[in-house]
Amino acid sequence: MIQTMSDSLKPNVLFLVLDGLRSDKFHGPNKTSITPYLDNLIKNGTYFEQCVSSAPCTVPSVASTITSLYPFECVVQDENVFTINQKLENYIQNLKNQGYTTYATYQEVIYFLGLDKIYDHAETYSVSSKLWNGLGEQIITKLQNNMKEPWFYYLHLYDLHLLSYPKEYRLQNGPKEISDEKFGINQYERVISAIDPWLKKILEQVDLQNTIVVITSDHGTEVASYSGDLENYNDKNIESRLHNPGTVFNIAQKISNSIPKNMFPGRKKFSKLYTDRTRSNLKKKMLPKLDEIDKNISEYEKRLMRTSVWGDSFVYDDRFRIPLLILGPKIPSNKKIKQQVRSIDIFPTIFEIAELNKKSLGHGKSLLPLIQNNPYEELPAFLEGAANSPKFVNKNIIGIRTSEFKYFRDKYDSAIEIHLYDLKNDPLEEKNIAKNNSFIVKKMEEMLIKLQNDHGFKYEKTEQILDIDEEKKIEQELRKLGYM
Repeated sequence: MIQTMSDSLKPNVLFLVLDGLRSDKFHGPNKTSITPYLDNLIKNGTYFEQCVSSAPCTVPSVASTITSLYPFECVVQDENVFTINQKLENYIQNLKNQGYTTYATYQEVIYFLGLDKIYDHAETYSVSSKLWNGLGEQIITKLQNNMKEPWFYYLHLYDLHLLSYPKEYRLQNGPKEISDEKFGINQYERVISAIDPWLKKILEQVDLQNTIVVITSDHGTEVASYSGDLENYNDKNIESRLHNPGTVFNIAQKISNSIPKNMFPGRKKFSKLYTDRTRSNLKKKMLPKLDEIDKNISEYEKRLMRTSVWGDSFVYDDRFRIPLLILGPKIPSNKKIKQQVRSIDIFPTIFEIAELNKKSLGHGKSLLPLIQNNPYEELPAFLEGAANSPKFVNKNIIGIRTSEFKYFRDKYDSAIEIHLYDLKNDPLEEKNIAKNNSFIVKKMEEMLIKLQNDHGFKYEKTEQILDIDEEKKIEQELRKLGYM
């Protein structure tokens, strides 16, 4: 059954991002969470089983989604952070140009992303705020306060990042479901179970007859696969990464903070000292653990353990396969699409469903023909191991993905870190077949090269975006949230 759109109103749009939610934990045989409401939503909408994000972290992923550009095209960087390139057109501005009032709610730690400059009404919430401890009620109140129609509401929820904190903190501050095995095989899935009833309460405030609802994620996470011994192993690594700079360093920091901000060089030098010392201490503590990983376990388990010890910048599916569910006018019920689609296709799809004036941006392509069973060419997905901050990039990796193969290599040298995986026969990406498949490697490399711009795959550089103190605070919070 296909719902019809009101002729007199442009539809409202609720764009819901569940940060860190992986597609196989949203729907499918690998899911063990209890989510009756989400399951019902899937039955009433169209679900894309193979949606691929452009990046494994929030900043480059969100920037890519709202511009339909690749991370290297839409993100600018200073020495310490990435942010959206405000000089580029984006779909939120296009919605505003067509009479939409735009709203956004997101966690304060990503305020440097620049969303406050894009949305009409942007509000942040604290790192500790979760659906179950007050944020859910705050969102419901907002939806009940008659937002000006037609509206677009970007709602970014960080509940799953609770799992980046030490176990004791999670148990004290998490939902009741987190300790109950009936709600999932691990704490990740139990948090998803806790999110489900809040999604019901939130969507009950929305007129679904005249609202397009998009539920997706910015990226996935390896934490979704940690259960049993692996979950315990990860808990120990979280504890090991806790950083205490020491009394002497704290005193020095207080002295630095007392220096007027116009004495910028000295403050900047101290900030770099702090960052370099922190990373050096963590490396000394954590990297030896890599040598202790059992050589007799599967390649996938080894990768999970390595990531738990020290996050890398590769582009495996655990980070890139995200859910995409669309409900509302013109959208068939209980439809599942297996064909690969991309996060950069989401906004062109919204515009076509809402019958808005389409101004083509970036590389995205509306999925409405695919939804309506019309011929639709599958396009390759660009992948980049981009992070929220240049400091957290361990390797520069780019790649290309089709439904059949994934190819990636070093961003600046096509002869380094060459990987090729047969996704049909090796979905966990355990066997690198690049050496024996030079023809496929060459073909995938040709596809990848076509996507670069006049500056190759390099980011545009900019002046200092944030104050030194702000950058240190953000780095600390991003580290806590698991963005290594």
